[in-house]
Amino acid sequence: GKVCFLTAGTYSRVKAQDVLVEAIRKLPREYLVRAEFYFCGNEQMVDESVFLPVEKLSKEYENVILLHQLSRQETLKWMEQCDCLIAPSRIDPMPTVAAEVMMKGNLCLCTDVCGVAHYIEDGRNGFTVPPEDADALAEKITYIIDNNTRLDAVREAGRAVYEKYFAMAVFEERIVELAEGYMG
Repeated sequence: GKVCFLTAGTYSRVKAQDVLVEAIRKLPREYLVRAEFYFCGNEQMVDESVFLPVEKLSKEYENVILLHQLSRQETLKWMEQCDCLIAPSRIDPMPTVAAEVMMKGNLCLCTDVCGVAHYIEDGRNGFTVPPEDADALAEKITYIIDNNTRLDAVREAGRAVYEKYFAMAVFEERIVELAEGYMG
């Protein structure tokens, strides 16, 4: 019955998991008890200013769990099980996990500086917030917790974004067009 949030990526200033930690700490208790937050990423090579706050939070909050480094297949399975992927990046040209979670038909919450945000209309086919804004991120998380069971249209519209811009068939078609253009 809890809303499951997943964050996947290298623990770095770019990926900004520390901003998500700050947002989680800002959540009122009545929201914290209704959610679970899963973090996965390589813990062997980390920016400690980003990883240590995540590690500390996971020790303080029973609903914040470190999944450690997962294989791509394991990450995709978690995407199927989660309600929403959070990409709190400070800047990120194209977080692959954002497109992949839309492929799985689940919600994507990312900062508006992520490349995928170009395709997201906030509240229509996903959710966006400004980078490094823990208050806005906490607010959007509470919205998703409150409305999770009523967001299927957003999930479906996110899946449509994946189909239109990121599906393998789209890339294959574009490669053929480029090749024909160079050959012709």
